[in-house]
Amino acid sequence: SQHPELLRRALPSEMDDVRVGLLLYYDDVEVCNPLGVAAGKHAIACFYYAIVNLPPRLRMSRNCIQLFALCNSKAFKKYGASRVLCGVDKAGSVREQSATFAADMRRLAEGINVDIPCQQSSHGVRSVRLKAYVIGVAADFPAAASLTPFMESTSAHRPCRQCNYDTRQAGVKAPF
Repeated sequence: SQHPELLRRALPSEMDDVRVGLLLYYDDVEVCNPLGVAAGKHAIACFYYAIVNLPPRLRMSRNCIQLFALCNSKAFKKYGASRVLCGVDKAGSVREQSATFAADMRRLAEGINVDIPCQQSSHGVRSVRLKAYVIGVAADFPAAASLTPFMESTSAHRPCRQCNYDTRQAGVKAPF
């Protein structure tokens, strides 16, 4: 579906606003030998974003994809996305208001004032209100499952997040 804040017509008070759509990507990276006996021991959870408003030829180029968070993968899996990215405690209360990804996204949704280059301006810059919204999250199967309350393994009893397929049902045979 399409994000309503990006596609709606700007109000008169928002004519100078710059609205930006962000696509997030999450995956784990093994920094040591990924095939050895210690595979996963040194894994790092990596979070990136791309600006969807850029032209298609630039949108996913290496120079335009930005890293915004790194976390020990075991800590991320133990505590979950809400605690790591949003600063939420065990009870579900927001503990940290300023230094989290979620707090930054709330500020960007409200809008922050930034100066951008402008040749028509006498000062060479123009002040605009920047608003940004997450419009999608991309991840491989295990990474997407760790962002949601599903098992990471495709060998789980319910390997599909979009249907009711259950391997324990009668008549379902293993492929091998």
